[in-house]
Amino acid sequence: MAYGAFARNDARLLSRFCDTALEVRPVDALGLVGDTLHGFDAASDWMRRCNERGFNVTVWLRTLERVGCDRVLGVGVVSERDRGCAATVAWVWQVRDGLIQSVCGYSSEAAARRSLGEAAA
Repeated sequence: MAYGAFARNDARLLSRFCDTALEVRPVDALGLVGDTLHGFDAASDWMRRCNERGFNVTVWLRTLERVGCDRVLGVGVVSERDRGCAATVAWVWQVRDGLIQSVCGYSSEAAARRSLGEAAA
């Protein structure tokens, strides 16, 4: 349901799935990881600013995999139409008590999986 809300750009519904202390580390269509954003509003503002600059950001998830009792690995594509670029990237969601605590973007699935191994150590 959360991804459906994201795909439809339904911020009101999506915010219901997020903890108030949400942290988001975005990754762009060049595969570059940005600074951590704090709070749902900050993440929404980042996306809005990208689109206002004409990047027309689109995110497609290809796979979702539960990789721990409170973690989900997603692999997909971020594209920016006006930059004419797209990258296959990955995200790790931390979910607790049914709410998304954090979303951390990575430049590749391998990088995301390495981070999961480091977190378990």
